[in-house]
Amino acid sequence: PASLPHAQYNAYYRAWHEAPKIPELDYQRAWYTLPMVNALSDQGMPPSDFEDNISTTPNSPYWKPFPYMTSRYVSDVPALFVNSWYDFGPDVTLFEFNWYRTHSATSLGRDNQYFIMSPGVHCSSESEASAHMVVGTRPMGDTRFDYWQTYLTWFGRWLKNDSAAKAKVEQWPRLRYYLMGTVVWKTADSWPVSGSRPTNFYLSSSG
Repeated sequence: PASLPHAQYNAYYRAWHEAPKIPELDYQRAWYTLPMVNALSDQGMPPSDFEDNISTTPNSPYWKPFPYMTSRYVSDVPALFVNSWYDFGPDVTLFEFNWYRTHSATSLGRDNQYFIMSPGVHCSSESEASAHMVVGTRPMGDTRFDYWQTYLTWFGRWLKNDSAAKAKVEQWPRLRYYLMGTVVWKTADSWPVSGSRPTNFYLSSSG
């Protein structure tokens, strides 16, 4: 009845509401399922927004309610990007770095984008850095970098308006990256690095 209190309605309804029983997911199998849109349903998972997320094109109106980047995205926020070569999205983060440098609303955003690219894996730049770092079975050499002081300087500049921190940030190169294979940190003003050229490698089982 219309006069039924909402709390009482919920109490009555609760007895009839049974959430679907979620099967235990075999992640290894899901990662190798093609097409990827079937990665969960292939194992009997109930319908979810995963299917929509993975099959919807980037500029679809579907994404409008969410705060994701599209080709119309404009920001005006100074940013310090940090990623790793063995993370799952260094190319995407570099794309964002370049996008902010060219699509920010004012020079405040455009002129204050910085990047640190480490040689590690996902979310481990600070914890993995060492004099003899190894990723998987690959020796990386001396990857030490003063991440924490860098972060404190960055926040001092933008959250405290500290003049000493501001002077330090203004001396930073736009991009600091670990050049794997040469065991050295390098700097650059842009990405791709000036003078670099794309190269195709055709790998085979025989090396």
